[in-house]
Amino acid sequence: WMACLWGGLAVRSCGYPDEDTDCHSGCNNWLLALKCAKPGVAPETYNAPLQVYGLSLYWAVITLTSVGYGDITPQTTTEYWTSLLCTSMMASMWAYVIGAVCGIVSTMEPHEVMHRRTMDDLNNLLNEYSVPQDMRRVLRRYFKENRDISRQRTEAVVVQQMSPKLRGELAHFMYRHWLSKVWYLAPLPLEILVFIAERLGPALYAPNEEIFLERTLSIIRRGVCALKGKILVTGNYWGEDMLLSNDLLREESVARALTFLSTLTLFVGDLVDVLLKFPMDRARLRWAQVKIAMYRGMQKIKQASEKLEALDPLQHSRTMSPENIKGFVEEVLTGRQHSTNDVADIGLDRFASKGQLPRVPSVVEASSDEASTQAMLAALLEEVTRMTQQVDNLANPVGFRRTVSPPLAHHDDRRHPSVRLHAAPMTSPIAGLGSFL
Repeated sequence: WMACLWGGLAVRSCGYPDEDTDCHSGCNNWLLALKCAKPGVAPETYNAPLQVYGLSLYWAVITLTSVGYGDITPQTTTEYWTSLLCTSMMASMWAYVIGAVCGIVSTMEPHEVMHRRTMDDLNNLLNEYSVPQDMRRVLRRYFKENRDISRQRTEAVVVQQMSPKLRGELAHFMYRHWLSKVWYLAPLPLEILVFIAERLGPALYAPNEEIFLERTLSIIRRGVCALKGKILVTGNYWGEDMLLSNDLLREESVARALTFLSTLTLFVGDLVDVLLKFPMDRARLRWAQVKIAMYRGMQKIKQASEKLEALDPLQHSRTMSPENIKGFVEEVLTGRQHSTNDVADIGLDRFASKGQLPRVPSVVEASSDEASTQAMLAALLEEVTRMTQQVDNLANPVGFRRTVSPPLAHHDDRRHPSVRLHAAPMTSPIAGLGSFL
């Protein structure tokens, strides 16, 4: 419409100029001025309607984009006012278009915009308190690494708006790769994995940071950490013994992040909440609990036996006898032996209090009769085998029962209560391994 308006002003005032039109004929408009300023142009450029419309459209586009080459200029008062009106309208319209495009571009990456705002707030905080440069570099690197977790927290708001079914299926799709890394979670039914995936929480740790989460499974998504002299990388995990309620059988080692460490965490309380919804599938995880307890229990028994043998070989021979080995195993697994100095008393106090102190072999018997030592070791192996068979022969494995006890002194920052997984006692000379889980 601007081209039509601008071309109509010229044609209405003086018509189309031809080859004989004089530049000083008294008729003045922008079209005649352009012809006189550029005499080498073909005459039909100024007297053909389509050509004149092309010149007018050229002026309209130049005005719209605020370029303004200046080759087509108003010559009369009417043309000046028309040019002023068109320029003002097109400038406002062009500003609106530029603003709209910038708004679209700025919202194409909302998480990036949010990250930059966070970094700006961090820089303002660091400048306000004059934080040293070394600490500034560490903090900036941490927030840079924390970008993905911040995005996940924002996305969680969207996920919460979904139905429970869709929310669980999406969580399982996102975290199924990491759940398959844990040996006792991978074979669980899809329905359980969906609920477990929904309860996974992201965490990020800075280099050289110590990590201790009580009864929490941690799966490494990115980074490197050290645990008990071993290097753990992407796909490794620790804390699988969170199933055990016996504090003596759980490892209390502290992991240390060697780089920025991103993990997924699962607290045992969340796992129990899921299992309570699926009573028929609790036995699967119960067997994992028994296997871990058996392995850790054998380690504890072996360590206590070696300590006792190093301190007092004679006492070790007495304790390893078929009559006392049951009490030895029970006291190790129930934690009645707490220090190295108490090892020599294992297996005697509980029997002495009942007047059942066993016969003490002589020094000659303990030192010279190698067959007796072999018999004691065989008795220990037989007892362990019997315990294993009792576990394997259970027709109906018991499930979990949740009880809440007061929080421990050193608990993770999620403030979950201490959760214990109990089982009905099994018939065994030492009350069954289930009582020590």
